[in-house]
Amino acid sequence: MRTWLVTAVLLAVMASPMLTQTSVLDDSGDNLRYSSPIQATISPTSGWTSGGEEITITGSGFSNLAFSNITDDGINHQWADSTADYTDQAGEWNSIVVDSNGHVHVVHINGGNYQIRHSVYDGTSWNSATIMNCGHTYCWDIDLVIDDNDELHAAYTTYNTNYETLVYLHYDGTSWSDTEVSVSA
Repeated sequence: MRTWLVTAVLLAVMASPMLTQTSVLDDSGDNLRYSSPIQATISPTSGWTSGGEEITITGSGFSNLAFSNITDDGINHQWADSTADYTDQAGEWNSIVVDSNGHVHVVHINGGNYQIRHSVYDGTSWNSATIMNCGHTYCWDIDLVIDDNDELHAAYTTYNTNYETLVYLHYDGTSWSDTEVSVSA
């Protein structure tokens, strides 16, 4: 009986760190910073696939694409990075979506020139263009979504006559249009 009790106590003491230790994912002291909630679609949703696209990522709010090395199928899969826009102070306040053709769209604020820019990756190269100038004021907090027709919708904040203003942008595949949505006092 005494041996059983000693064994039970030793097992309880040895298991206690596993029962009380905070999981790395639950650790509130990490240094992760998110720009907005990630929305993603993973396909297929269950089981294995034997070729073609195995993972499709869509949505917006990617603050950081993590490095991944998956070798279950014997092939080394890794993220590749590339520069979308080389202009001065490009990339501040950015948002990303992927259209139905697999083209990556990024909108971002170019702080040095007070511009909103749109960059598109077609699988081979990036093409960047200015959507609009913010005038002699600053733009910030841009977000981008894509609808089922591959039309882009963005919103950002700027100053307009000493007030913060929310502006909506729409890209129909040919041109951008903007609408002032709200002015705060």
